[in-house]
Amino acid sequence: MRLPLFPFLALAAALAVGVPLAVTGDEPPRHPPRHAQHAPDAGTLDMLDLPVFDVMPMHRAVREVGERFDGRIIGMTLLSPRGPEAERGVELVYGFRLLTRGRDVIEIRMDARTGRFLDIRGNDLASARRRK
Repeated sequence: MRLPLFPFLALAAALAVGVPLAVTGDEPPRHPPRHAQHAPDAGTLDMLDLPVFDVMPMHRAVREVGERFDGRIIGMTLLSPRGPEAERGVELVYGFRLLTRGRDVIEIRMDARTGRFLDIRGNDLASARRRK
């Protein structure tokens, strides 16, 4: 009687690759995520000379843009200030991309601390502004 060759080839390939063939019931030790292993504790953070910013929550910034402009936000990011913005004392900037009903894209820069609009660029801004 001749046995099929396929099961033996599969077994040999699994052993060569190192696939475990049986579960022993003992779970391997769980390690914390890599970022948790190297994260400094609270006492270490005091020694670092990092700037601390009081930033407006993102949902409030989105609401402010939605109250001022008619459209759908298609992108948002936290940015460093550009030249003139940094000269005025701006430390962090929210950058928005808004798609208007007329399918124009408007780029909006907002001070992430105060909520002040810094720069608004795009086509047909007049039709995108909400009237109060």
